[in-house]
Amino acid sequence: MSEKVIIKNLKKVYSGRNGDTIALNGIDLTIGENEFVSIVGPSGCGKSTLLNIIAGLLEPTEGIVICDNKPVEGTGADRGVVFQQYALFPWLTVRKNIEYGLKIQKLPDENSKRGWRKLSKKEILEICNRYISMVQLEEFANSYPKELSGGMKQRVALARAYAVNPKILLLDEPFGALDAQTRTQLQQDLLETWEREAKTCLFITHDIEEAIILGNRVVIMSARPGRIKEIVKVDIPYPRDQKTKISKEFIDIKNYVWSQVYEEYLSFRK
Repeated sequence: MSEKVIIKNLKKVYSGRNGDTIALNGIDLTIGENEFVSIVGPSGCGKSTLLNIIAGLLEPTEGIVICDNKPVEGTGADRGVVFQQYALFPWLTVRKNIEYGLKIQKLPDENSKRGWRKLSKKEILEICNRYISMVQLEEFANSYPKELSGGMKQRVALARAYAVNPKILLLDEPFGALDAQTRTQLQQDLLETWEREAKTCLFITHDIEEAIILGNRVVIMSARPGRIKEIVKVDIPYPRDQKTKISKEFIDIKNYVWSQVYEEYLSFRK
């Protein structure tokens, strides 16, 4: 398996009026191509900070992040990001929200003097239709975000992220605000999409069951300052579904990961 994301000696320090706060301290992690890695840990351990650094939204204090053989220097179309808040443009329809990134995308083109080209209207239409279909929102293509449920909005956010064909998909608690039934369905949808589209995924969650049902590996982070405490391999074959959650293998992994996260939570409270 080739390496898609390489994180070396990553440190992030926030400076404030009350002094410095070390959010991350010495993170080393490698994520393989097409791998699905989940990250769990107590609140404040730096999970979202780590994802934002990989996304190029934050700069590390020390260390380096390499994505697809290139150092991360700001945001880029090679990394698609989905947050808990849907971040849709309220004045644009479902279709227009998905089209937005496609219209500004620049594709390499050796035949162009500029060295790149933009997608044609036909290409944009075809790609947009594909991902609207993928998230099963054909009937709502011309609806505005205010006319959608929370689950539908998150489906649009996923479709928009996938549409620009990123090499790496970064998801920061994307289902955290949804009800249990919708969350379960979107977990299943995401798994099926990941298997079909073959993307490298990094998934942040507080939900240990969610981390295990989705991930090839579960990264357990320590309480602040955030470090990698342990990486647990999930040796449960895909496809996985809700029945997987009642298997002995799943329950054993869940109990172990939970004990490690809770141990960190208790250490932080002390």
